[in-house]
Amino acid sequence: MKPILPLVMILLVTALSACTLYNSFNILEPYYPSPGVTVETFQPTFNWEQSSDSVSYDLIIWEGTEIRERAYYREGISDTKYTLEIPLKPNTEYSWAVRTRKGSDVSQWSSYNKVTFWGLGSTTYRNLPLRFKTPK
Repeated sequence: MKPILPLVMILLVTALSACTLYNSFNILEPYYPSPGVTVETFQPTFNWEQSSDSVSYDLIIWEGTEIRERAYYREGISDTKYTLEIPLKPNTEYSWAVRTRKGSDVSQWSSYNKVTFWGLGSTTYRNLPLRFKTPK
């Protein structure tokens, strides 16, 4: 009878290779667009978790994956979903975040933590904005 432990280890390492978990959200949990999704329209509806406080929300969208060029900003949104009134560029990557606002007090921007497993090791990325892409 041959030992099966090496085979189990190979299967385990293969299963863990390049496995990514979006395991925690900071501040508010954004629901849509979720990380890495391609939206179906150039004017997507953004949706996020409701705060337990009586607040409004601010939405920010950056063009590209770097947090440099602001493509859109709206503050004082009263609902947990918001549809853009202007179209985004086709076939373009964007990053987005939402925060709470109560008067002049604002929270930090929402972000998420991601863990990528590489064989037996892992890499953790913290405080990332959510990224999505527009259709062609």
